[in-house]
Amino acid sequence: GAGSDLQIYHDGTNNYISSETGALIIRAQADDNDVVINSDNGTGGTVNYFRADGSSGSAMLYNYGSTKLATTSTGIDVTGTATMDGLTVDGDAVINLSSTTGTTLGQKGGLELFASSTTLGNGGELTWQSGAGTTETWAGISGYIVSNGASGSKGHLLFGTKELDADTELTERVRISNNGDVSFYEPTGTTPKLFWDASAESLGIGQGVFSSTQALNLKGEGIAIKNDK
Repeated sequence: GAGSDLQIYHDGTNNYISSETGALIIRAQADDNDVVINSDNGTGGTVNYFRADGSSGSAMLYNYGSTKLATTSTGIDVTGTATMDGLTVDGDAVINLSSTTGTTLGQKGGLELFASSTTLGNGGELTWQSGAGTTETWAGISGYIVSNGASGSKGHLLFGTKELDADTELTERVRISNNGDVSFYEPTGTTPKLFWDASAESLGIGQGVFSSTQALNLKGEGIAIKNDK
């Protein structure tokens, strides 16, 4: 081409490789060879910042020589924390906060969302986190989740050994304990006023406790009881 199509020069301060016409292509023609970009490591040496691996087909980005993002035949691998303005997942999503594979949902911080054939949230949201500095694990759900069980006949929301609390306005309304007890709270969310004791098979209403072997007595104006049997 013309003499100025590709320019390689030094301006007294910096060095330049400039393509004035067309694309600038950096090519490693030999089989299995790499294209590597090195730069300062902060201590006077140099480390990798980018590598195009001809033997694996991967492109890798580094931070001071430490791999942070690498392409694979199925997608990408990210090492560290990904911070982004937004995220769109088209397909299944698996978030596993433990290095152990096959972790049961609700244990070791594992969370799996399979939304390829269901509607997740429909404009709502699902959040899962561990309380800072505690062993508490909780899930917050806004909108709704449709999830088929293994048999395809029912949905599941699994919490492992944890209890399930339903709160509104940061006030506890319903609690399902891991032993099967169920509590319904008064307006302040302090004391359960309707309580099912799973082990005793008894129901407590207000201050009273009723079992299947006890009579139920009701007192008050305007109470109507109908027994067809």
